[in-house]
Amino acid sequence: MKDVFLILVSDYMSKYTLQDLNKIDNVKVVNRVGAFRNRIIEKIFRFHTAVKVNNIINIPFKTIWYNLLFLSYIKNKSPNYIVMTHPWFNKELMFFFRKKLPSVKIILQCQDTVAYCLKSHNKLSINILKDYFDGIVVYNELDAKKYGLYYHPVGYSKIDKSTLPSYEHVDVCFIGAAKNRLNEIREVYKILTDSGLKCFFYVTEVPESQKCNDGLIYGEIMSFEEYLGREMSADCLVEIIQNGSTGRTYRMMEAIIYNKKLITNCPECKKLSYYDDRFFHYFTNVNKINPDFVKNRVKPDYKYKGEFSPIELLNDISMHWR
Repeated sequence: MKDVFLILVSDYMSKYTLQDLNKIDNVKVVNRVGAFRNRIIEKIFRFHTAVKVNNIINIPFKTIWYNLLFLSYIKNKSPNYIVMTHPWFNKELMFFFRKKLPSVKIILQCQDTVAYCLKSHNKLSINILKDYFDGIVVYNELDAKKYGLYYHPVGYSKIDKSTLPSYEHVDVCFIGAAKNRLNEIREVYKILTDSGLKCFFYVTEVPESQKCNDGLIYGEIMSFEEYLGREMSADCLVEIIQNGSTGRTYRMMEAIIYNKKLITNCPECKKLSYYDDRFFHYFTNVNKINPDFVKNRVKPDYKYKGEFSPIELLNDISMHWR
């Protein structure tokens, strides 16, 4: 890769999902999560530049942080592209990069729906974002069509299984936030366990008033190492996407990369070259889920070739925004 990239992310998972980028000399990844080693400095930085805080009052002098984080790199490497996720966005940062790197292309990568990204910033519209950025990449095809944006699925680096903790074997695994799908999660769990399958269903973001003795495990956000280790211990993964969300999902990629079966209501799975109805159980109604799909012990071997790597996104950006 000849082009030089500065990637700004805000995601505890990116330490793992973007591992492939660490192998490239011309790419630097800076994560808002752990940007500074000193915890006190880290907290001050996160507060000073937090979207929620600056929605209430725009705190000046953010350039202090940007000089500390980026100045040395951009002087030495002079990036052609800066790719940032929406929690990084503010006018001061854009002004900083435009002043230091007049010819740089700055790309916004929406790792959530456009509606969510706009909601998190006061007084923002898609037209304002289009004015600030040279391009906007979305993982959601519906958003791409609705707003006239560039579509590219999320990237995912394959992680060495030997670095992950091991857990007791289960037939089916679900790990995720309840959001607006708690009843569906409970229904899927009941259908599978009533058929005799051993399941590990771990659900976060559930109010105390909604928790009950239903077999689900309620807890806080799980470390990524445990999350992936738990998935490695299962034969089959479950995902239940939210309404309005489309595009290739993390769970879909994990199933393919690590040769797991997948029960999903995401229609994107049928568009994949890896799709095989022996290994993918697509459903539109929870009650139509067939436990025999899991009980059939045929083991998937997708022969994954690495096309989910985040390197593919950078190659795409290089070609699209010359």
